[in-house]
Amino acid sequence: MAPILRGGLIGCGYFADNHLHAWQDAAGVEIVALCDQDAGRAERTGRKFGVRAVYGDAEQMFQNEKLDFVDIVTQAPSHRALVEGAAALGIHVICQKPFAPSMEDARAMVIACRRSGVHLMIHENFRWQRPLRALKAASEKIGELFFGRIVFRNDHEIFTNQPYLATGERFILYDLGIHLLDLARFYLGDVSRLFCHTQSVNPNVRGEDTASISLVMESGSSCLVEACYFSHLAKDSF
Repeated sequence: MAPILRGGLIGCGYFADNHLHAWQDAAGVEIVALCDQDAGRAERTGRKFGVRAVYGDAEQMFQNEKLDFVDIVTQAPSHRALVEGAAALGIHVICQKPFAPSMEDARAMVIACRRSGVHLMIHENFRWQRPLRALKAASEKIGELFFGRIVFRNDHEIFTNQPYLATGERFILYDLGIHLLDLARFYLGDVSRLFCHTQSVNPNVRGEDTASISLVMESGSSCLVEACYFSHLAKDSF
Protein backbone atom coordinates (compact mmCIF):
# COMPACT_ATOMS: atom_id res chain seq x y z
CA MET A 1 0.00 0.00 0.00
CA ALA A 2 1.33 3.46 -0.94
CA PRO A 3 2.15 5.74 2.00
CA ILE A 4 -0.36 8.40 3.03
CA LEU A 5 0.64 11.86 1.80
CA ARG A 6 0.74 14.37 4.66
CA GLY A 7 -0.63 17.83 3.92
CA GLY A 8 -0.91 21.16 5.67
CA LEU A 9 -3.57 23.78 4.93
CA ILE A 10 -2.99 27.52 5.32
CA GLY A 11 -5.98 29.85 5.59
CA CYS A 12 -9.09 28.74 7.50
CA GLY A 13 -11.51 31.29 6.05
CA TYR A 14 -14.69 30.91 4.02
CA PHE A 15 -13.42 28.49 1.36
CA ALA A 16 -11.30 26.31 3.63
CA ASP A 17 -14.25 24.10 4.57
CA ASN A 18 -14.72 23.14 0.91
CA HIS A 19 -11.06 22.18 0.65
CA LEU A 20 -11.09 20.18 3.88
CA HIS A 21 -14.24 18.26 2.95
CA ALA A 22 -12.60 17.41 -0.39
CA TRP A 23 -9.39 16.24 1.29
CA GLN A 24 -11.45 13.99 3.57
CA ASP A 25 -12.99 12.40 0.47
CA ALA A 26 -9.64 11.94 -1.30
CA ALA A 27 -7.81 8.65 -0.98
CA GLY A 28 -4.18 8.45 0.06
CA VAL A 29 -3.93 11.88 1.69
CA GLU A 30 -4.44 13.39 5.13
CA ILE A 31 -4.42 17.00 6.30
CA VAL A 32 -2.32 16.82 9.46
CA ALA A 33 -1.91 20.53 10.24
CA LEU A 34 -3.78 23.82 9.86
CA CYS A 35 -2.52 27.40 9.94
CA ASP A 36 -4.30 30.74 10.16
CA GLN A 37 -3.26 34.16 11.45
CA ASP A 38 -6.42 33.99 13.56
CA ALA A 39 -5.43 31.25 16.02
CA GLY A 40 -8.98 30.87 17.30
CA ARG A 41 -10.31 30.27 13.81
CA ALA A 42 -7.60 27.68 13.18
CA GLU A 43 -8.50 25.88 16.41
CA ARG A 44 -12.22 25.88 15.60
CA THR A 45 -11.54 24.50 12.13
CA GLY A 46 -9.21 21.88 13.58
CA ARG A 47 -11.90 20.67 15.99
CA LYS A 48 -14.48 20.56 13.20
CA PHE A 49 -12.30 18.43 10.92
CA GLY A 50 -10.32 16.45 13.48
CA VAL A 51 -6.96 18.10 12.80
CA ARG A 52 -4.98 18.35 16.02
CA ALA A 53 -1.96 20.41 14.96
CA VAL A 54 -2.89 24.09 14.51
CA TYR A 55 -0.58 27.07 14.02
CA GLY A 56 -0.72 30.82 13.77
CA ASP A 57 2.52 31.00 11.79
CA ALA A 58 3.19 29.19 8.51
CA GLU A 59 6.96 29.03 8.93
CA GLN A 60 6.51 27.35 12.30
CA MET A 61 4.18 24.79 10.72
CA PHE A 62 6.68 24.08 7.93
CA GLN A 63 9.46 23.53 10.45
CA ASN A 64 7.49 21.42 12.96
CA GLU A 65 5.49 19.18 10.64
CA LYS A 66 6.83 16.72 8.10
CA LEU A 67 4.68 17.73 5.14
CA ASP A 68 4.53 16.31 1.64
CA PHE A 69 2.39 19.20 0.37
CA VAL A 70 0.67 22.40 1.46
CA ASP A 71 -2.73 23.69 0.36
CA ILE A 72 -2.66 27.52 0.38
CA VAL A 73 -6.18 28.92 0.76
CA THR A 74 -5.32 32.56 1.42
CA GLN A 75 -5.73 35.79 -0.54
CA ALA A 76 -3.36 36.51 -3.41
CA PRO A 77 -1.02 39.08 -1.79
CA SER A 78 0.15 36.46 0.72
CA HIS A 79 0.87 33.73 -1.83
CA ARG A 80 4.43 34.56 -2.81
CA ALA A 81 5.94 34.35 0.68
CA LEU A 82 4.05 31.15 1.46
CA VAL A 83 4.89 29.44 -1.85
CA GLU A 84 8.55 30.38 -1.65
CA GLY A 85 8.72 29.25 1.99
CA ALA A 86 7.24 25.85 1.17
CA ALA A 87 9.39 25.40 -1.95
CA ALA A 88 12.58 26.15 -0.01
CA LEU A 89 11.81 23.13 2.20
CA GLY A 90 10.90 20.81 -0.68
CA ILE A 91 7.15 20.88 0.05
CA HIS A 92 4.85 20.55 -2.96
CA VAL A 93 2.39 23.43 -3.36
CA ILE A 94 -1.30 23.69 -4.22
CA CYS A 95 -2.28 27.36 -4.34
CA GLN A 96 -5.70 29.01 -4.46
CA LYS A 97 -6.52 31.36 -7.28
CA PRO A 98 -5.96 34.22 -8.05
CA PHE A 99 -2.37 33.00 -8.19
CA ALA A 100 -0.67 36.38 -7.81
CA PRO A 101 -1.43 40.11 -7.81
CA SER A 102 1.36 40.73 -10.35
CA MET A 103 3.32 38.96 -13.07
CA GLU A 104 6.49 39.59 -11.06
CA ASP A 105 5.15 37.58 -8.13
CA ALA A 106 3.79 34.86 -10.43
CA ARG A 107 7.12 34.38 -12.17
CA ALA A 108 9.02 34.38 -8.87
CA MET A 109 6.84 31.57 -7.48
CA VAL A 110 7.19 29.48 -10.63
CA ILE A 111 10.98 29.92 -10.55
CA ALA A 112 11.19 29.07 -6.83
CA CYS A 113 9.27 25.83 -7.27
CA ARG A 114 11.17 24.88 -10.42
CA ARG A 115 14.52 25.40 -8.70
CA SER A 116 13.45 23.30 -5.72
CA GLY A 117 11.99 20.55 -7.89
CA VAL A 118 8.54 20.72 -6.29
CA HIS A 119 5.18 20.58 -8.03
CA LEU A 120 3.20 23.85 -8.23
CA MET A 121 -0.54 23.52 -8.81
CA ILE A 122 -3.21 26.23 -9.02
CA HIS A 123 -6.85 25.68 -8.08
CA GLU A 124 -9.05 26.04 -11.15
CA ASN A 125 -12.13 24.11 -10.11
CA PHE A 126 -14.65 24.99 -12.83
CA ARG A 127 -13.10 22.66 -15.43
CA TRP A 128 -13.33 19.76 -12.95
CA GLN A 129 -17.05 20.15 -12.28
CA ARG A 130 -19.05 17.17 -13.54
CA PRO A 131 -21.49 19.05 -15.85
CA LEU A 132 -18.67 21.00 -17.50
CA ARG A 133 -16.64 17.83 -18.07
CA ALA A 134 -19.72 16.19 -19.58
CA LEU A 135 -20.03 19.17 -21.92
CA LYS A 136 -16.37 18.76 -22.85
CA ALA A 137 -16.92 15.10 -23.70
CA ALA A 138 -19.99 15.98 -25.79
CA SER A 139 -18.14 18.74 -27.64
CA GLU A 140 -15.34 16.35 -28.60
CA LYS A 141 -17.89 14.18 -30.41
CA ILE A 142 -18.99 17.15 -32.50
CA GLY A 143 -15.53 17.82 -33.88
CA GLU A 144 -13.27 20.85 -33.81
CA LEU A 145 -15.09 23.86 -32.38
CA PHE A 146 -14.80 27.21 -34.16
CA PHE A 147 -16.85 29.34 -31.74
CA GLY A 148 -17.77 29.36 -28.07
CA ARG A 149 -19.66 31.64 -25.68
CA ILE A 150 -19.28 31.41 -21.91
CA VAL A 151 -21.71 33.52 -19.87
CA PHE A 152 -21.82 33.94 -16.10
CA ARG A 153 -24.42 36.65 -15.44
CA ASN A 154 -26.62 36.77 -12.35
CA ASP A 155 -27.28 38.87 -9.25
CA HIS A 156 -25.91 36.36 -6.76
CA GLU A 157 -24.99 38.08 -3.48
CA ILE A 158 -21.33 37.20 -3.14
CA PHE A 159 -20.22 39.72 -0.52
CA THR A 160 -21.88 38.30 2.59
CA ASN A 161 -19.31 35.52 2.92
CA GLN A 162 -16.50 37.38 1.14
CA PRO A 163 -16.82 41.09 2.03
CA TYR A 164 -13.21 41.81 1.02
CA LEU A 165 -14.15 41.33 -2.64
CA ALA A 166 -16.02 44.66 -2.61
CA THR A 167 -13.01 46.64 -1.40
CA GLY A 168 -10.18 45.30 -3.56
CA GLU A 169 -8.78 47.19 -6.54
CA ARG A 170 -9.71 44.26 -8.80
CA PHE A 171 -12.91 42.23 -8.69
CA ILE A 172 -14.76 40.40 -11.44
CA LEU A 173 -11.78 39.37 -13.58
CA TYR A 174 -9.63 38.65 -10.54
CA ASP A 175 -12.23 36.51 -8.78
CA LEU A 176 -14.59 35.02 -11.39
CA GLY A 177 -13.10 35.83 -14.79
CA ILE A 178 -10.10 33.60 -14.09
CA HIS A 179 -12.40 30.58 -14.00
CA LEU A 180 -14.25 31.53 -17.19
CA LEU A 181 -11.05 32.16 -19.12
CA ASP A 182 -9.76 28.78 -17.98
CA LEU A 183 -12.96 27.20 -19.30
CA ALA A 184 -12.36 28.88 -22.66
CA ARG A 185 -8.92 27.26 -22.73
CA PHE A 186 -10.42 23.93 -21.62
CA TYR A 187 -12.91 23.85 -24.51
CA LEU A 188 -11.08 25.72 -27.27
CA GLY A 189 -7.35 25.64 -26.46
CA ASP A 190 -4.87 28.37 -25.61
CA VAL A 191 -5.41 32.03 -26.46
CA SER A 192 -3.38 34.01 -28.99
CA ARG A 193 -4.95 37.44 -28.40
CA LEU A 194 -7.87 39.08 -26.62
CA PHE A 195 -9.81 42.29 -26.16
CA CYS A 196 -11.43 43.09 -22.82
CA HIS A 197 -13.92 45.79 -21.85
CA THR A 198 -14.73 46.27 -18.15
CA GLN A 199 -17.42 48.30 -16.41
CA SER A 200 -18.23 49.39 -12.86
CA VAL A 201 -21.99 49.16 -12.35
CA ASN A 202 -22.37 48.89 -8.58
CA PRO A 203 -21.13 52.03 -6.78
CA ASN A 204 -20.50 49.98 -3.63
CA VAL A 205 -17.82 47.87 -5.35
CA ARG A 206 -14.35 49.36 -5.75
CA GLY A 207 -13.11 47.20 -8.62
CA GLU A 208 -14.60 46.31 -12.00
CA ASP A 209 -17.83 44.31 -11.65
CA THR A 210 -18.66 43.55 -15.29
CA ALA A 211 -16.41 42.27 -18.06
CA SER A 212 -16.86 41.37 -21.71
CA ILE A 213 -13.92 39.55 -23.29
CA SER A 214 -13.37 38.61 -26.92
CA LEU A 215 -10.79 35.85 -27.43
CA VAL A 216 -9.02 34.55 -30.52
CA MET A 217 -7.55 31.13 -29.89
CA GLU A 218 -4.32 29.70 -31.28
CA SER A 219 -6.42 27.31 -33.39
CA GLY A 220 -8.14 30.25 -35.10
CA SER A 221 -11.43 29.69 -33.28
CA SER A 222 -13.04 32.48 -31.26
CA CYS A 223 -14.81 32.78 -27.92
CA LEU A 224 -16.85 35.41 -26.08
CA VAL A 225 -16.70 35.47 -22.28
CA GLU A 226 -19.11 37.51 -20.14
CA ALA A 227 -18.94 37.98 -16.37
CA CYS A 228 -21.26 39.99 -14.11
CA TYR A 229 -22.76 39.68 -10.62
CA PHE A 230 -25.29 42.50 -11.12
CA SER A 231 -27.49 41.27 -13.97
CA HIS A 232 -31.11 40.94 -12.84
CA LEU A 233 -32.58 38.05 -14.83
CA ALA A 234 -36.18 36.93 -15.18
CA LYS A 235 -34.92 33.37 -14.72
CA ASP A 236 -31.65 33.06 -12.84
CA SER A 237 -30.11 29.61 -13.19
CA PHE A 238 -27.24 30.14 -10.71
